[in-house]
Amino acid sequence: KNKKNKEEKSMQVRLQIVFGVVLLLFMVVVVHMIRKRCLEIKYALSWFLTLVFLMIVDVCPSILTCVTKWVGVELPSNMLFILGFCFLMGIVLNLTVALSKLSVQNKTLIQEIGILEKRVGELEETKNE
Repeated sequence: KNKKNKEEKSMQVRLQIVFGVVLLLFMVVVVHMIRKRCLEIKYALSWFLTLVFLMIVDVCPSILTCVTKWVGVELPSNMLFILGFCFLMGIVLNLTVALSKLSVQNKTLIQEIGILEKRVGELEETKNE
């Protein structure tokens, strides 16, 4: 029984290390995307906050257990799924707002181009007369 507990703890520590390395790699990728201007800082902020939260949970898994008990969820893994779902909903909302703004800007630009084309056409007509 004692040997089995040691093996389980060893597996848990290995999993925490692997998860920590994956989180660090993901952080490096996000920073790289910001530097290459593929990702704006305002969108990267939510990813960084999430990565920091996950890193804290990875280093101190007892925090997740405390939050799970406080919220009233039965298992910490279920709590992770709930938090992941909430995170994804936040990202979707954030992207929907950005898309809406871009749609309005696109419509405004199209209207301005139409007005400018009309003015250019009128100027060409008066020039040709």
